[in-house]
Amino acid sequence: MIDSNVSILLAQTSGIVHEVVSGLNYQGIEIETGFLRSNADLIKAYRHHHWDIIILNLDHDEFNYLKAIRVIQRRKAQSRIIATGRLKNRDEVNRLLKTGIHEFIPITDPVLLEIKITQNIEFALLRKRTRELEHDLNYKSQFIAKISHEMRTTLNSVILLSEILAENRNRSLKDDEIEYIDLIHGSSNNLLDLLNKILDLSKIQSGKMNIQLEQIDVKDFSKRFSRLYIPVAREKSIRFIYDNKLSEEQLIKTDRIRLEQVLNNLISNAIKFTKKGHVKLKTYIPSKNELNFHKLDQNEKMIAFEVSDTGIGISDEKIQIIFESYVQAEGQKTENSFGGTGLGLAISKEIAQILGGKLTLETLYGEGSTFTVYMPFNSQKAVENKPEVDVVKVLKKDKTKEVKPLPKLKKNSKVNILLIDNSTIHNMALKEFLSVVVKDCITAESAQEAYEFLNSDHTFDCIILDMYLPDAYGKDVLQKIREIDHRKTTPVIIYSGKTISKTEQKELYQEAMAVVQKNVNSYKVLLGHLGDMMREK
Repeated sequence: MIDSNVSILLAQTSGIVHEVVSGLNYQGIEIETGFLRSNADLIKAYRHHHWDIIILNLDHDEFNYLKAIRVIQRRKAQSRIIATGRLKNRDEVNRLLKTGIHEFIPITDPVLLEIKITQNIEFALLRKRTRELEHDLNYKSQFIAKISHEMRTTLNSVILLSEILAENRNRSLKDDEIEYIDLIHGSSNNLLDLLNKILDLSKIQSGKMNIQLEQIDVKDFSKRFSRLYIPVAREKSIRFIYDNKLSEEQLIKTDRIRLEQVLNNLISNAIKFTKKGHVKLKTYIPSKNELNFHKLDQNEKMIAFEVSDTGIGISDEKIQIIFESYVQAEGQKTENSFGGTGLGLAISKEIAQILGGKLTLETLYGEGSTFTVYMPFNSQKAVENKPEVDVVKVLKKDKTKEVKPLPKLKKNSKVNILLIDNSTIHNMALKEFLSVVVKDCITAESAQEAYEFLNSDHTFDCIILDMYLPDAYGKDVLQKIREIDHRKTTPVIIYSGKTISKTEQKELYQEAMAVVQKNVNSYKVLLGHLGDMMREK
């Protein structure tokens, strides 16, 4: 609820100012006033109250306005300071403004005085609303960060436990029981994927999506999708085709991860909604006429990634809303038949725009659809100059070593691990999962419990650390670990459900061996990092 009160403090003002302020009736806004007789009263007035506006009388000899301004500034009060008095020339007004006064209003014209005070009330009310919105956004960001951490940790635990059960190590499960476990595993992965999409959409809407530009070879980049989706399409008895229409090697500067995200979404959707026929990814250089038709700059060198299918298509009335969040082509019918939330296309459209491109659609209901992503050869200018995403951060290419997950590792009878995570279930699941490759895994659910182990004589070859603990933040725990003499060089892997920014990652990499976010198949990435550490041991 927005506070509709505006408080005005009058400091030895003239009768006309008192009269104007007392007679204000501004659109139902409740105006609270206070009156001062001295600078000492000002100190008392600010002791237990915030004033939105303070009006000083420069013609009153007993009230020192310079001292009053210093009192307000010392308290870091965000009050709007208005000075009133007899007419001043421009040089005198400029000198006043340099002292910290926001506006000078002459008292010779009561109508002008009322207009100016009303304008300042509007300004104060707008600032109140802005502060409240900033507070709400900050609260929302904190809430999303916290809930994403908790949900990722919980889902990761379910995924880990179902993976362990599906291995049927004791050969005690029946085939139908393993099938149920596989369903649990798949559903949990889908939930985790949905959570990540919601977080992506939230980042886009708040303008906090990090963009990392790098040079990529289009042909090599696109061929990866063939290797990924040919087996997937074959399982549905359809074909996946990669059609390269580029006559020579083409390099573009874009965000590889985000472009992959867009194309993965388009291709996986196409396969999902195609029961027979094929799905095709085609890369080509669009003509100027094509760019003009789609209202793109004809002078901008662009490349097109076209994803077409022979699936269900989209009806005319749904084409206009297909790119909106949580919308699917045929609503509940499509959701029941094929699953999904409709978030992917909304995110894909926004990412394409952020990178200076465009996502278009051509479709014929019942016969198939064609989505085309137009991308500039260099997204740098578009990302930096796009006004509606002016808070999107452009990051330099992260040169941190990427460690590929290792699917199978032999047990190392010498490796001991300390796992620090506040979730009992997650600790149990990860400990069981790691038991096939490490000698021992000790768990701690708080920083205090971890410090007891760390300050002891226990031998730890690696520490796996969560970012959220009940009594400390992960970054602080990491710093404390490095302050313990016999732990200064112990490898630390950050493994957390918290969304970690690129800036924060770079800070963590100064002390940590790796940073892994709890995500789809993230436990395999974690295992890959452990594998590297074990081979070096």
